Amino acid sequence: MTIMVIRVTEERKSARYNTRTANAFPPRFSFCFSANLEFLDHSSSGFLKLAVNRCRNYVIELLFPSTSMLEDLIFVSNECPSLKILGLPLVLVKIHNTILPTFRSNDEMNHVPRLVAKWKDLERMHIQDNPPYFKEILVQISLHCKNFTGLNKSGYMDDDEALAIVDFLPKLKYLTLTSAFLSKKNLKLILEGWKNWL
Repeated sequence: MTIMVIRVTEERKSARYNTRTANAFPPRFSFCFSANLEFLDHSSSGFLKLAVNRCRNYVIELLFPSTSMLEDLIFVSNECPSLKILGLPLVLVKIHNTILPTFRSNDEMNHVPRLVAKWKDLERMHIQDNPPYFKEILVQISLHCKNFTGLNKSGYMDDDEALAIVDFLPKLKYLTLTSAFLSKKNLKLILEGWKNWL
């Protein structure tokens, strides 16, 4: 089961519908949806491109399916500069029918933090599992995403990740840990950091 959520701004929802053009969606289509579909042969990439091409600069929230291609992240970073909420995929697929371990290849190590830096309006991010470049993502967020306030993290959180949250996300208002393991020491570290932020 693959879940993809795309939400667009109100301006796009109220755009006029011209029946003479090849618009695929009716005028009152809210375009705030979750597609709970089973995609075969990575057709989620095709659906993603269709939706993004339809909305482009109006996409403000995108939660990638659990398996997405690095190309999809690159495509979205170029086509959706106004993204405010981003959910990174659990597994990136290198080529058709070849699944890589979660965020482990050099391509991903080099690309993903740089792609995150492109979304200047980013406010919240969902990160599944433990990407080895978690700290690099937070560095890019601290440098480029001045309105960032929320992080949703799952998986094990080690000392370095807890310290990175404290060091690089001083404006963080929401930290959601879902299916996460966090030691008492790291929880205390984060809470102490928040005392300093208040």
